[in-house]
Order: sequence, then structure tokens, then C-alpha cells
Amino acid sequence: MQLLLFQQPIRHCIGTDFGAGFEYRPPLSETLVFRAGASALVPGQGLQDIYNGRVLFSLFAKSISVLNVLEGK
Repeated sequence: MQLLLFQQPIRHCIGTDFGAGFEYRPPLSETLVFRAGASALVPGQGLQDIYNGRVLFSLFAKSISVLNVLEGK
């Protein structure tokens, strides 16, 4: 990192990552899936050398619907 950013010294610890997520399937449904989660990075000394010392957050959500089409003969 020091060679790439032309900045010295950059310490090794970038921080601690926390995250959690869940998946939900409604009862009696095989075609719907909901997923969501959140994560946070508490900056360590190395990341504070490059950026500011604020905690970084990330959220995500995803829904999936699968339609099964039956062919009649």
C-alpha cells in the first residue's frame, strides 16, 4: 500500500468487520426468497492512515421470485 499510495508509514491493521444477514422464505411458498443484511467496518490504525476514522456501513436487500411453468401435454 505504501508504494501504491506514495504515503508512508501505513500501519497493517485496517480494522474490524462486523456483519449479519438473514434469509426468509414465506411458509408454503417455494418461489419467494427474501435476503437482507448489514455490515460495518470499524477502522483500525492502517485505514485511519489512509482515510478518516469514521465507521463504514453497508446495507443490502434482495428478493427472488422463481416462477415454475408447467407444460401440459
